[in-house]
Amino acid sequence: CDILIMRNFFLTLTIISLLFNCNITSNSSFQDINSDELELMIKKEDLVLLDVRTPTEYSNGHLISAVNINYYGENFDDEIDKLDKLKPIVVYCKSGGRSSKSALKLVEKGFEKIYNLKGGFDQWIFHGKEVYD
Repeated sequence: CDILIMRNFFLTLTIISLLFNCNITSNSSFQDINSDELELMIKKEDLVLLDVRTPTEYSNGHLISAVNINYYGENFDDEIDKLDKLKPIVVYCKSGGRSSKSALKLVEKGFEKIYNLKGGFDQWIFHGKEVYD
């Protein structure tokens, strides 16, 4: 009987946790996109590609016309304030961690159309997309 109570308790906690996490994601005001979706957006829309990797990572290859603002740079917040808030912004990093955090900062700063490249530059390369030096 005690085992059933504990099992139900943990099941309830898991469900609440999942609902809470889904709620955070849906209210975050940015959208994850994959490399195919981004490729179409680049062809069709006037957007800002924001590469938040380090300058060294950027110099080893990046997306066409990407603006490099280092997430770890001391002027990161000041630099993103200079971006056009009316244009859609697609943020990417190596694998998606820094870009997700950057997307949340953009939300806080009032940017409206924010996209995060799910899987980052690694996924872009994995899918054989074009890279620039």
